[in-house]
Amino acid sequence: MRYFPIFLDLADQNVVVVGGGETAAQKVRLLLKTEARITAIATTFNPELTGLGDSGKISLIRRTFQVSDLKAARLVYAASGNDLEDHALSQAAQSLKIPVNVVDNQGASSFITPALVDRDPFVVAISTQGAAPVLARGIKSRIEAMLPANFGALAQFAAALRPVVARQISEAGARRKFWQRLFKGPVRNLVLSGQEADARDIAAQEIDEAINNIGNAGKVSLVGVGPGDPDLLTLKAQQRLQEADIIILDQRVNIKILEFARRDATRFYVGKTPGQSFIKQSELNAVIARETLKGNHVVRLCGGDRLHFSQSVRDLTLLTRLGLETEVVPGVTQAVSETVSEQLSTSVNPLRAWRIPFARETLRKPEQHFVVKG
Repeated sequence: MRYFPIFLDLADQNVVVVGGGETAAQKVRLLLKTEARITAIATTFNPELTGLGDSGKISLIRRTFQVSDLKAARLVYAASGNDLEDHALSQAAQSLKIPVNVVDNQGASSFITPALVDRDPFVVAISTQGAAPVLARGIKSRIEAMLPANFGALAQFAAALRPVVARQISEAGARRKFWQRLFKGPVRNLVLSGQEADARDIAAQEIDEAINNIGNAGKVSLVGVGPGDPDLLTLKAQQRLQEADIIILDQRVNIKILEFARRDATRFYVGKTPGQSFIKQSELNAVIARETLKGNHVVRLCGGDRLHFSQSVRDLTLLTRLGLETEVVPGVTQAVSETVSEQLSTSVNPLRAWRIPFARETLRKPEQHFVVKG
């Protein structure tokens, strides 16, 4: 990762845009979504920028830029369209340690602007690090279609509720579980449909329940992660990784799978490689029991389908005897993944290879079902 994604607080910060044409206007439109103080510098401005200046929404300086214009600037955009002027501006900004973006010139820029899905205060930033902006725009379109236009109302609701939750639910793990449960329940739909009073009533009930459950034991998930390909993780396995407080894994588990996990989850690595020392199963069970009794959600990762290992049965039996809530999340087996891969790789037309009947045949005869023949 060359570019580290961050969100800057631009409230009451100075942002300088050098340029007076359409390219500069595009940057100004984006910056107007923030609370920054925007100054545009150019010898001439198009009607849009002129109107923004006349209305007092931005400041206009009608001349070529000077290094002194960058004083106290938090960000700088070079959008004049003049290569020499933009290059000089970039050098001046970087010499002053001010982040600068030169439009359509990644090499001269110290930061890039991602594609944004704006559901203020909920914002999604998408970047290909300048490699393929068209791909980023395609992903943006898909996310735009997934999120309701008023999706930001959920974040606003959470922001208003957060001080109350922090005051009444002191334990961090309990707070996290409260938020997870809250937005999986009816509160989400109530807020999005404008019924915030009803949403607040349910949230108050959820807070009481969270308070009453503080100190209760957590949960153990024995999760199979398949043959190691992160793309073969089941949806339930991904969900458990997002919910986990403690993740236990050995060296047979592909480390890339942890990209699906919460960054702040504690990770326990237990050796399983021949010739290396590893934690005994009895010690591992003690760790799982201890952390679960603290109220944590413990996820034990294992390669393959978790149900296919005799150790899983022993783990499940022991944890159940201890009175701990335990579940098994099966993974994709190696045999299934290899069979499917072989079918797809050796077939010119996978659908023909599997001989799945056409949908129109099923529509003509509703009582029939799809049949997979060998």
